[in-house]
Amino acid sequence: MKTLILKLDEIPDNLEEQLKNDYELIDIYGAASSAQQDNISKATIGVANGESKLSADFLRKFPALKLIAIFGVGFDGIDMHYAQQHSITVTNTPGVLTEDVADLALTFCLALTREVIAANDFVQQGHWSHSRYPLTTKFTRRKVGIFGMGRVGQTICRRLSAFDCDIYYTDCNQVDIPATRVETVQQLASQVDLLILSANASAHTHNIIDLAVLTALGKSGYLVNVARGSLVNQDDLITALENNLIAGAALDVLADEPDIPIALQRSNVIITPHYASGTKETRDAMKNLVCENIRLYLHSDRVLTPVK
Repeated sequence: MKTLILKLDEIPDNLEEQLKNDYELIDIYGAASSAQQDNISKATIGVANGESKLSADFLRKFPALKLIAIFGVGFDGIDMHYAQQHSITVTNTPGVLTEDVADLALTFCLALTREVIAANDFVQQGHWSHSRYPLTTKFTRRKVGIFGMGRVGQTICRRLSAFDCDIYYTDCNQVDIPATRVETVQQLASQVDLLILSANASAHTHNIIDLAVLTALGKSGYLVNVARGSLVNQDDLITALENNLIAGAALDVLADEPDIPIALQRSNVIITPHYASGTKETRDAMKNLVCENIRLYLHSDRVLTPVK
């Protein structure tokens, strides 16, 4: 008999196909057979995604659960206190998506300062034949701030060094990188031209980018978010944009995805569909890491990437 695995939330097709080949995958929201319904309470392994909301009340429905394998880095939607109390191991897929997220952050920096989207619209709308596009801002040697100097932040730092940028960061830990550490995110914003968010979502970082931080970033400053929508007070961001307190923003994540406030649909705002890790190569690597965590757990109770 194949091992039972619960599909606790949406997962990519490639992962679902692999799990169906190797195990008996039960979609808790799907049309499971009566036999499968009986087995749901006995399953010890569940899979979900980095955006999943798995509360204590939700997890209580699965009393035998001992492993939750997350496709993604985020786990802020999981009640980790409940998981720890009930000896549920949670894994995610860090590391394999670091380069793609860093690449998108750098892409955003260039697209904002050189106004790539607006310049494309200028040409597509036929303006080039009778006018010139306004001058933009040089990116090389800009002052760039990074909030969150973990794997992604350090990789962004290495990318920025090729552009001779002066790099500043805020993090709870001092790291051995060619960058200047400052104490608070508001101080960080006040010293840079672009502020990149790459920190984890937590109670500490929730809405940490508020009007005071955005005002400190200044009228010529840009905000780049490749982390979590919850880091930014979205109402304050809208206020800052409407009052020209900052020059623009590039957002791969939003507070209430996929809902996009009309006030954010502006020429100086770039929004992408939370796809920083969205390359075929990385998604395959993430799938393989989820499957390897499950395989190791079944054979040894150990996993490669436990959430601490």
